[in-house]
Amino acid sequence: MIDGQVFAEFVERVTMETYKARHEFVCVGTLPAYVMNDVAVLALEPINNEIHISDHQLRHSLRDFKTQKGVALSIDTAKKLPHHLSHAQWFYDSNHNNILAIFEMNVAEIVGKSVVVINFKKKKESLNVIVTSGIINPDHLRNERYREIKNTP
Repeated sequence: MIDGQVFAEFVERVTMETYKARHEFVCVGTLPAYVMNDVAVLALEPINNEIHISDHQLRHSLRDFKTQKGVALSIDTAKKLPHHLSHAQWFYDSNHNNILAIFEMNVAEIVGKSVVVINFKKKKESLNVIVTSGIINPDHLRNERYREIKNTP
């Protein structure tokens, strides 16, 4: 289980203006068993179910030009990322061979998203990594490139 308070403190620290990103990775959540068992995800051969994010990637999700375009996550939403991931809908993106975590943000006509790359190479190890997060209109998920991964019995 991810400690939400510890992650919120990580977000506070790495979003300070004076912070210099060091590509420090932290675990932010886990992929549910039904996602790990999806045929497309299995084909990507995930090493484990942990989801990580780096200080650099977190700052990328909150950066100024994304904010100006209205697609960045707020810092408050980023602090709750472990909670959002644990309650997310999951989609497979066939164009990029990655998966999306889609989560509610209680804002009309938008949802949050985190893009997870399976087996992202970090030096000599592979991690499942959030490479970016932001907000999108749920209608975009109707594109044929996205397929919802459902938790079916």
